[in-house]
Amino acid sequence: LGATSPLLPRALQAAQPAIPQDQRQVFRSPSGLRFVDFVEGSGPTPRYGQLIRFHYVAQAPDTTFGRLVKFDSTYERKAPYLTKHGNGLTCEGIEEALHTMRAGGRRRVIVPSNLGYTSDKGPMPPNNDGRVGLFQRVTDGEPLVFDLELVSVMDDLVDRGDYDDETMISKPELKDFISSKDGP
Repeated sequence: LGATSPLLPRALQAAQPAIPQDQRQVFRSPSGLRFVDFVEGSGPTPRYGQLIRFHYVAQAPDTTFGRLVKFDSTYERKAPYLTKHGNGLTCEGIEEALHTMRAGGRRRVIVPSNLGYTSDKGPMPPNNDGRVGLFQRVTDGEPLVFDLELVSVMDDLVDRGDYDDETMISKPELKDFISSKDGP
């Protein structure tokens, strides 16, 4: 994991100072999700029920050549992915990773297959080639790698109050992990 990623535009790489490589720490959550922060971000951390916009580069390991193969990118479409955080329509591993990020942050996430595309959850590549690439990896049970950038966190003006952090985080070990990431 270098200080910059060839998958991210140069303007984005210069937007915030990157965490020096020798100071990066790999976190592993109780669910098995692993991630490392490139940039911590200075904006708000999302709460369940808020609208979030994030960019991602979705990759899968190529076991033959030992490298990552990209199968989707919102940067190429020039449009971040918009979703309601915690609505159950986004992969569990991505939801978990975004929940401890701050807006402006960039993070690489290794999503084990049990936290990935276990059903028809997003984000889904919009083109057929991307979907074929995704489903080939999912059926192999391979972990997926996502480079995430949390662009913005917004209150949902038509929120009915169906979500909140206390009821959405039901696993005690996950609640403890998230609390430890938030700091004192």
